[in-house]
Amino acid sequence: RVVALTEAGLQALVGSILGITGYVLCLPLLGQLSFNGGKVGADSILLRPIPVAGVILTLVLLALVSSAIGLRKVDVSPLGVRMRSQPRSVSWVRLAIGGAIVLLIVFSKAVLGFLGHQTGMVGVYVFIAVILAAVVELANIIGPKLLAMYFQHRLQRAKDATDLVAARQVLENPRAAWTQVASLGAVCVVGMLGGTGAAMMQTINNDPPATKSARIVGGDLQTGVILLIIFAFATVACSVGVNQASAILDRRSVEVGLDVVGMDLQTQDKVRRITVISPMRFAMVTGIIATGLLLVPATGIALITRPATVLVTVATIVAGAGMVRLGLWATRPTLRRVIDDGLARTE
Repeated sequence: RVVALTEAGLQALVGSILGITGYVLCLPLLGQLSFNGGKVGADSILLRPIPVAGVILTLVLLALVSSAIGLRKVDVSPLGVRMRSQPRSVSWVRLAIGGAIVLLIVFSKAVLGFLGHQTGMVGVYVFIAVILAAVVELANIIGPKLLAMYFQHRLQRAKDATDLVAARQVLENPRAAWTQVASLGAVCVVGMLGGTGAAMMQTINNDPPATKSARIVGGDLQTGVILLIIFAFATVACSVGVNQASAILDRRSVEVGLDVVGMDLQTQDKVRRITVISPMRFAMVTGIIATGLLLVPATGIALITRPATVLVTVATIVAGAGMVRLGLWATRPTLRRVIDDGLARTE
């Protein structure tokens, strides 16, 4: 346990130092961003040594605490190492709770009209925020169950080994497959909301001072949303890379065995893409469609008056999905090395 904690702490320390180095290297580029009608400047976003040290210390402590919690589920005995855990099935209760949230969303327009008369726009904005949060929570509640149902269907209709193995891997733990990319649904909700809001603010055509101010705020909002999407997808891509690398090492005997029976590297890599990309697509589509339906009038106006703003947001989301694929691609050499080493030992 001490060795595992030490390794986790050292990895967090090295990762923090590399992250701070990347942050410093990106300062000139980030300083070129425009906010409030002018460039930000590298000096204004440069952290002082004490906050930087605090960030590093916090990340190392988080790594140690999370590792210690994870090690509580591990039994180390003379006979080997095993996990004190059993993957739980996905309950139908999730669909029932999701149905209740769907009813709330269905009647949201009536509630919006009532709040508009009683509390004004403030109440409307608060209720929209609550509904969007409910949409994200709805996806998290019913997502694992729907994902399990979808891959159960694929398992029954599997026509080749790729679909069969991919479905079996997801069905082993649908929650883990969903949790890996679930945050992208919230990112898409925020992205669509922010992109629509930015487009609406940039189309205000009242008096010139108000128009200029609204356009500046709208531009700042769009820039912030794009940065949020990029950083969120980059984080998920790194998480996918780490999780996939650990899964490859944990399942090395299975991967070598699959290669022996005829499933080569390309096929196994396709299996990994299916197990990650399918949940990611579901999370993203859920967030985008739900937000678009909830904000139908505003989205329609934004697409007509400022299509470029909305399309840039959507393009950023699509590019972010490509970053997740890049995270998968980065672990391909690990899979190749595991297969080659396993085959070398069997010969």
